[in-house]
Amino acid sequence: MGGKAVSILVVDDDEALCNVVSETLREDGHAVDTASSAEEALRVFRAKPYQLVISDIRMSGMSGIELLKKLKERNADTQVVIMTSYASLETVIAAMRSGAYDYLIKPFEDLGLISAVADRALEKIRLVAENRELVDRLKKHAGRARADERDPAAARDARRSDRPLQPEVLSRGPRGRARALQGAPADLLDGPVRDRRLRRVREDAGAVLRRRGPRTALRAS
Repeated sequence: MGGKAVSILVVDDDEALCNVVSETLREDGHAVDTASSAEEALRVFRAKPYQLVISDIRMSGMSGIELLKKLKERNADTQVVIMTSYASLETVIAAMRSGAYDYLIKPFEDLGLISAVADRALEKIRLVAENRELVDRLKKHAGRARADERDPAAARDARRSDRPLQPEVLSRGPRGRARALQGAPADLLDGPVRDRRLRRVREDAGAVLRRRGPRTALRAS
């Protein structure tokens, strides 16, 4: 997950094994909580949804498979890894069909297997989140495109408003009243509109010079 700590819940009624798994994951930099039964795990999960749950498959009371199903009902994005001492094909198939991401065989030949499985599960979580973000952006873009099709004029105005404005140009008319050519997008000052505004500025300047007489005209030149 890009080096960021994630929340993991380890569930096992074997306290010693639960401690081994949780300590291994803490050493990897993750925030880990533990539960000694599926029932306790559900209570904890309701208060704090976890990104990853690693659970034994056979426990007193509710089984790991039942816990897996209930966790997925509450949060489909949570990834679940099942631990089992009974690596029968039927057990693995049942766990996978119920939504388990992967499984671990006990006893562990190498503690690195715990880290490896957790890393793969967390990578899937990251990819799912990125894909959802991408889909959301595409939906927003598609919605904006449909709005543009319904109202092309509004779409042009929105694009025009995003363009940088030119500096404000001031002119003074024959009566001394300040007049501003407000900054506008470049395309509004192109062509005839621009020519008319520039011609008006020249006319105003000429009127001022004529009113002030020859001396002013000489100084201005």
